[in-house]
Formats: sequence, structure tokens, C-alpha cells
Amino acid sequence: MNPGAMTRRITLERRLPLKRDELGGLQEAEYEDAATVWAEQRDKTSTYRQVIGDYVTVNTCYFIIRDCTPSLPITADWRLRFEGYEYIINSVVRLNRRAPFYLELEATRIGGLS
Repeated sequence: MNPGAMTRRITLERRLPLKRDELGGLQEAEYEDAATVWAEQRDKTSTYRQVIGDYVTVNTCYFIIRDCTPSLPITADWRLRFEGYEYIINSVVRLNRRAPFYLELEATRIGGLS
């Protein structure tokens, strides 16, 4: 891993505990900013996913960051923000077997600019 390749800033967002609405159902999940970190961003080949009988392009990227799990236990419940777009974290993989440790976050962009 080359730390000099980490030239992008991403904001990690932690999901808040789900709340109940007045009818007893669960409200939509809310997220709060947890940290802004340096990352290396790599594009994954665009893929297609079938949504309601039609195929749509899915924009998935890999983000490499320094391992910060002792202070920020990043899971697939989290999201991240990069260049004004929101991304759902699909998976979190630890890359190295010895220090320094890095995490690879596979994330899929959702919606338009936030």
C-alpha cells in the first residue's frame, strides 16, 4: 500500500439507532458524520442490476483507508460521502496481515448529489 496514493477525502457516516414513528413502525434510517479521512479511490467496472424488470447501471467504487476500527468500528451499516454523492458500504475487508493495516471499502453510489 502506498499512503501517498490517498489523495481523496471521504466522510464516514454512522447509522443512528432506528426510531419508532407514532404508529409504531420504524422510521427511515438517519446517519451522522463520524469522521473525515484520507482515502485512495478506485473505480470498479460498471455493472448492471435488474430493477423492476429493467437493467440500470450501478456505480461501485473501492475506497482504501487506514484501519481505524479501534476507534470507529466501520460495518456495512455505515455510509460514506465522496464528491457530493452518498455511497452505501457493501463490504469492509482488512487488507494486511501485519501493521500498518488498511481497510478496503466496497461502496455503491446511491441517488444524485446530496
